[in-house]
Amino acid sequence: MKKLYAIFGFLCFMVTFQSALRAQVQDTIEAYQQSEKQKAGEFYNQGVKAFNDGNPDLAKSMFNKAINLEKEFTKALFNRGSVNLEQENYTAAVQDYNKVIRMESSPKAYLYRGIARMNNDKSDKAFSDFQRATEMKDDYARAWYLLGGSYFSQQKYEKAIEAYTKAIEAKKKYANAYHDRGSAYRLQEKFQKALADYQKAISIGPEAAYMYANLGKLKVEMEDYQEAIVEYTNGIKLDSVDASLWNKRGVAYFELKKYKKAIKDYNKALLIKGNLAEALNNRGNAFYKLGNYDKAVDDYNQAIQINSQYGEAYVNRGMAKKMLQLSNEACEDWSKALSLGIKSVESIIEKQCQ
Repeated sequence: MKKLYAIFGFLCFMVTFQSALRAQVQDTIEAYQQSEKQKAGEFYNQGVKAFNDGNPDLAKSMFNKAINLEKEFTKALFNRGSVNLEQENYTAAVQDYNKVIRMESSPKAYLYRGIARMNNDKSDKAFSDFQRATEMKDDYARAWYLLGGSYFSQQKYEKAIEAYTKAIEAKKKYANAYHDRGSAYRLQEKFQKALADYQKAISIGPEAAYMYANLGKLKVEMEDYQEAIVEYTNGIKLDSVDASLWNKRGVAYFELKKYKKAIKDYNKALLIKGNLAEALNNRGNAFYKLGNYDKAVDDYNQAIQINSQYGEAYVNRGMAKKMLQLSNEACEDWSKALSLGIKSVESIIEKQCQ
């Protein structure tokens, strides 16, 4: 009995020893895991700092190290995706956001994956991501804004307006949403609503030259050319090297029959951007109105040299050549314009080229 007791006691000791050993191993594993998680967090924080300091390559390296230590570190995956997005590595960005989405329900990951896809010419998939983000978070202003942009690019202006409105409801001072909703209204020829939205966008700020440019364009469509000049001038004050603003203000002066002022603006546009075919064509029109047909032809020639498919320039050059008694050449230009899809020239050809 003593022997049996001794053996039994030894077995109990062994069981106790093994339990202690397992506990010790488990503690070691947990301590190791905690250490690895802490290291991953340190790498993550270094990555965030590097990104904020303007060093995306170092940031990506730190996020990589964090992810290598903790495979399901969604914040590190998301931020690495954002670095890839900034570096225009859109495929890699999508892959990172995919991993985040597989691990957690994140409207922000859907939004940013949509941005990456949109920049990667995957507009249909981007649309789905923006839509999913709004379904997950109804007051997600940026997601509604980008969804509105997707509808806008599809020329679904009513849907775009609805989405921009939701963005504005979620973020009251959303200047870009007001501006883009104004553009959707303008394309529907709802000019007063467009005007209100453009003006609201500008009042919220920050002021931007393109906002004044579109407000000027709206004023032209409303045939309020004097006010259009005011808005284009405001835009020029903000961005004096934007050739298109000078060109557009020139058009407004042209409509007011202030041809010499128009020519000055076209000259400025061409000084900034010498290959702006539209400005050359427009300056040709102003010379034509002043009776300087030779200079008009020179400008139309340059416009056509830059853009051989510029149908309107062929029409206008034909008109100037007709005034210079070059009837055959004029008819050749009009025929070329017709072949480029300018149907309005058919009546001119019937009257002048038979």
